[in-house]
Amino acid sequence: MKTFILPILLLSLAAPALAQEAAPASSTIQEVTSKGITMEVQGQSFNIDYTPDGKFTGGDGMFSGTWKADGDKLCLSLPDMGVENQCTVYPEGKKSGDSFEISGEMGSMTVRIR
Repeated sequence: MKTFILPILLLSLAAPALAQEAAPASSTIQEVTSKGITMEVQGQSFNIDYTPDGKFTGGDGMFSGTWKADGDKLCLSLPDMGVENQCTVYPEGKKSGDSFEISGEMGSMTVRIR
């Protein structure tokens, strides 16, 4: 079940990507991509780790792809799942240890910056 929920979760966070030059990363996106996050959805929790070279892995290696920042949006691509440049808005001013909610098709998801 976990294998099925994680790809859907990532797709549910999607918003159309803008086809223009990316804005500098917000402070929250900088924290997220340098520290990593723990995400909880539907009672399941998993980590997502980001590397400076624009790659990420999550769910104990269950999925991986590339990331890029665009202002307050974190845009993910998961080629193995057919997901390209799907962006999610993150709230401004969050730092390591902070938790916040993101809404998607699967409902509310809690993100904690590690």
